[in-house]
Amino acid sequence: MPEFLSPEWIDALDAAARDAPPPAGLPRPLVVDYVIAGEDHAVYHVTVASAGVRVAAGPAPDADLAFVTDRPTAYALHTGAAGAQDAFAAGRLKVRGDLNALIGARPALAALDDVFAGVRARTSPAPGDYDPEPPHPEAGP
Repeated sequence: MPEFLSPEWIDALDAAARDAPPPAGLPRPLVVDYVIAGEDHAVYHVTVASAGVRVAAGPAPDADLAFVTDRPTAYALHTGAAGAQDAFAAGRLKVRGDLNALIGARPALAALDDVFAGVRARTSPAPGDYDPEPPHPEAGP
């Protein structure tokens, strides 16, 4: 089982993405950085293009967007214990960059949930990943 945010986990996401059919209805390629802020800082990025999806460690040199959160919130989002809208409303997820690009790519990004489901089911938490209280708008950061 790959540990959340480990190199093996990123490789597993990339393998799942490579095995999936290319996303349909994408108006243009989209590159998203996922920034896990705090003591255990981590960054990976996802490139979504009509030719396919790739996941790689580190920041992308040309990211359109960045999702920034803490590690427990990132894990809650990964497992589905929290939704991005709730985390955003609670101030625990910040979005930087071209929001119009996000809106245009929303269907393709939604399809990634199914692509990464197998990896999500096999992911093990690292110490500090579990947040017993998923972010809710009224909870605050």
